[in-house]
Amino acid sequence: MSKKALIVLAPGFEEIEALTPIDILRRAKIEVTIASIEADKLVSGRNHISVQTDLALNELETDHFDAIIIPGGPGAKLLRKSPTVLE
Repeated sequence: MSKKALIVLAPGFEEIEALTPIDILRRAKIEVTIASIEADKLVSGRNHISVQTDLALNELETDHFDAIIIPGGPGAKLLRKSPTVLE
């Protein structure tokens, strides 16, 4: 069974803290799922770099991940207020 990682993005996320782990994990053959806390799957980071996520967090059908990564930046404040993230 392959390892799985979830990266949760909110508007204003710190791009290097999201994109670097995505790159490294995928090179290591770890399955990475990128989720947005909002319905819009195109999330703009702190420096206006947009990332297309795989799905919205509320669409996630599994809760089994070996790692959950939450990038910093102004978007992190939105994450800690999200009932879906806290669940």
